[in-house]
Amino acid sequence: MRPITTRNLVLFGGGSGSCALVDPNTCTTVETITKHTRKVPAVSSYGNMALSGSFDKTLRVWDVRAGMHCSHNLVMSDVLTATAISDNYAAACSGSSLYLWDLRNFHQILAVKNKAWSGLTRGLVMDHTKKLLVTASVDGIARFWSFE
Repeated sequence: MRPITTRNLVLFGGGSGSCALVDPNTCTTVETITKHTRKVPAVSSYGNMALSGSFDKTLRVWDVRAGMHCSHNLVMSDVLTATAISDNYAAACSGSSLYLWDLRNFHQILAVKNKAWSGLTRGLVMDHTKKLLVTASVDGIARFWSFE
């Protein structure tokens, strides 16, 4: 989890399909949305944007400047277990595949690596300055992926 810097809030995914923005200073929930229908194990944020991925196979991009407003919604072929977002890029692990999008053209996949690991991922980190993604999967291997 990363604080949403512009509002100083933290995004959490829930087991019921909900996502919540929480104020870490007061430990209070500021907003809860229920757009997913199954648990949401994958959340990330950067600036005014947040990304959520669910076992309902949907990936959602949120504008969080004034509440959580869904700006993009994609239906994937498998469950989502990890997400990462930066100023220009979004990445997600869906089943055993890694996807990358340019946020300026979100409905077109920039890159995909199918069957990138065995099983599901447990983590995804993006360093957009170095154009690097790191995944960690249940097969016990961390993998480094570069992108252009």
